Amino acid sequence: MANEAFESIKMDHSQASNTMFVFVPGAWHPTDYLEPMRNYLSERGYNSIAISHQTLDPINPGTSVFDDAAKLEKVVKELLDAGKNIILVMREYNNNDSYGGSVGSQAIGHLLSKFRSTPSHGEENISKIGKIVRLVYVAALVPLAGETTAALSEVIAADNANEFSLPLEIVDGRMFCKQEIKELFYGDLPESERDKYYKLLQGWPATGRPDIPTHFGWQYVPSTYICATNDRVVSAKAQARMWSRANATVSNLEASQSLLKQWTNSRLGEKPCATTGSGDSVVVGKPLSSGPGYMTVKEIDSDHCSMFILRKHVEVLGSILIEMVEP
Repeated sequence: MANEAFESIKMDHSQASNTMFVFVPGAWHPTDYLEPMRNYLSERGYNSIAISHQTLDPINPGTSVFDDAAKLEKVVKELLDAGKNIILVMREYNNNDSYGGSVGSQAIGHLLSKFRSTPSHGEENISKIGKIVRLVYVAALVPLAGETTAALSEVIAADNANEFSLPLEIVDGRMFCKQEIKELFYGDLPESERDKYYKLLQGWPATGRPDIPTHFGWQYVPSTYICATNDRVVSAKAQARMWSRANATVSNLEASQSLLKQWTNSRLGEKPCATTGSGDSVVVGKPLSSGPGYMTVKEIDSDHCSMFILRKHVEVLGSILIEMVEP
């Protein structure tokens, strides 16, 4: 495996688990802000890798989601061939875009689609010794096949007034975040920490944003959607609309008055809903299952980015991720 593919890796070779958590950052962010989460996993004996986007490469920058997806696909295939069981965690940022989720969906969907029509291959298994265990969408948009950015925008615009009005500016063909974005991205952090992570943000190629992914990994692999209920960039209502389109099952809700449960139960006229016998789960659109194309939903009381940074949020998200590890 090429060393350059594994730019930021934490590995405990003594651990029994063969799981590799693969983190995909969102637009504007290098991998630095993922360090607190990755340290949490490493402390508990779990391997992880963070893949920086080719579009942020200072020497040979890519220009589109396809450049970033190709890089991720290459790394994932190498990990599979090395015998790793992958849990892909996709971060997402929005302003007429679905970036971390789009890159991961494109990469995994493209990789798996090549094997789907071959009888000798399972939809999940594209390597003799490794496999993709689960996809994790963190406060992400969930695109449907053939859906343009404009069409997706119309779907959620009514749910989230902030969704398409992030404080951005374009300079020399690159899109930069203005200082006002600190409150939206890192509102749960102390002011000094907000400044720290804001200064890490990089310019994004404005020309790369119109790309429409052609493959969608969640259609092939069991997935989990993490809803950030305090997100001011992508509201909980907008997130719920996204995962409901994937016929998701809401489970393990910590509070009986969960925002997710309230919102799901309020839209009975739009899609059939039913509760399981336990009373703490809501099934939207299809029965409980665990196979390809099945998405579960869990929630965390976090803003848009702090679930990867702030210790109390990291512990909640980290425990959710560790639950996904197969024996």
